[in-house]
Amino acid sequence: MRAEFDARHYDIEPLLMAHFKKFHHLVGAQRPLTHERKMLLGSVFSGEYALESTAIFNPSMVPHHDQTNAPDGGLRFIMSLRITGEGHISSIEFRAGTMEHDGEITIDPASRDMKRKLESIQWFAASNCGSPIETEAGWLVITHGVGPMRKYCISAALLDLHDPTIVIGRLAEPLLSPAGNERDGYVPNVVYSCGSRVHNGRLILPYAIGDRASAIVSMELSDLLEALLKSC
Repeated sequence: MRAEFDARHYDIEPLLMAHFKKFHHLVGAQRPLTHERKMLLGSVFSGEYALESTAIFNPSMVPHHDQTNAPDGGLRFIMSLRITGEGHISSIEFRAGTMEHDGEITIDPASRDMKRKLESIQWFAASNCGSPIETEAGWLVITHGVGPMRKYCISAALLDLHDPTIVIGRLAEPLLSPAGNERDGYVPNVVYSCGSRVHNGRLILPYAIGDRASAIVSMELSDLLEALLKSC
């Protein structure tokens, strides 16, 4: 945690210790905590925030109602996004696009108004990123986890088809983590998704980056399932 955030903040240790002291009387430790553990606990109750007031996030996708121009083996889709402007006033925006049979993604040109808006694993909490996806190997659940300094990553788990309370596999490392300029934005250190789908054997995953942009990534479903099954 120190290696990740030291260079981003001036003198971060006193800040984390100050946050720890706000709740240290509630910590029931059997032995004295080390300085490192105190900072780690302080980081769990810390987070980076940006002053910008515009954001784009919550991407999700569904098949387009009109598949007239869909390529052979491909699919037309509609992606919804939440847009926040001045005063945190939210609106829902939509983009259409095409996924080829090999998973390549193209996005239709945006209207002038939309384009202007678009241009502008250690978990302490975890949840799902959209509905489970049924596969032959089990229910694929794309998840997000929250670590120190409120860093969000995307991962995956596999549940038994007949009894989803049984966890078959869970990735040891995240699928996606904020890196480079993905660590900045309206809500820093965050990548997450609100829904994905499988097409022609590939997982198509739209995801938000720091609430300032959204992207789409695709990967072979078989590779992901193999990694999940090996994690058993």
